[in-house]
Amino acid sequence: TAYDPRIPVSAIVVNWNGRAHLESCLGSLLGQTLEGVEVVLVDNGSSDASVDFVRERFGDAVRIVANSTNLGFGQALDIGIRAARGRYLFVLNNDTEVAPGCLAALVDAAYAEISGRM
Repeated sequence: TAYDPRIPVSAIVVNWNGRAHLESCLGSLLGQTLEGVEVVLVDNGSSDASVDFVRERFGDAVRIVANSTNLGFGQALDIGIRAARGRYLFVLNNDTEVAPGCLAALVDAAYAEISGRM
């Protein structure tokens, strides 16, 4: 997938039968104060209706990459990284919830580090 400079961060969540966690996790990512965050869910062949839930609850706000089988965390993460279009990548487990300013603070810190080197 091609890089898109309008997307500051791609948040990648690997999921396998974690439907119970997705409301909090994805909701916290979509509630970031940083505008333009891309949320990518890589589902590893879940049998708990995770993909259907995400489609119904979040619609197009979450990009879903649905694997037909459980490829393991590492391979699923690689697939998510390849699908991501943002400048920075933020990887988290499906049972994680982040504060609203989390990604803005991380991007600010990254820009400050880059600016300090120039």
